[in-house]
Amino acid sequence: MSEPRIVAFCGVAGSGKDHCAKEYESKGCIRLDFKDALLDVASNLCGFQVRKDYDWFKDAIVGIRKPSNPFQEGLARAEVRDRLAVNPDLMTGRRLLQRLGTDVFRKMDPDFWARSYVTKATAILSSGRNIVTADCRFRNE
Repeated sequence: MSEPRIVAFCGVAGSGKDHCAKEYESKGCIRLDFKDALLDVASNLCGFQVRKDYDWFKDAIVGIRKPSNPFQEGLARAEVRDRLAVNPDLMTGRRLLQRLGTDVFRKMDPDFWARSYVTKATAILSSGRNIVTADCRFRNE
């Protein structure tokens, strides 16, 4: 039996990282992303499961409470972008995650997310399972 492995993807937005990771998942790899711990923090802050509605959360205009879903309100992504262009102080879920992840936690401890990942990865690897990761963004990841 071979040693368990981690397959990691990095690349620009839209380059197919998630698509490739899903292929590995379909072959039995466990998906573990650096953003998983960040989504847990955001969920605790916002008071609902961000991961559950992650796709719309990224583009939704949010506060520090459950955001309204602009797409349920009939707003298209272009209209959300228009609102942001008029008022750049509005915060999308993506901006909230970037600020929390980089401007808050990474400033306090550059290895915060990497250590969180290693803790989870160690448990998975020790069970003999392979891991696929689709969001390597920084050198220490």
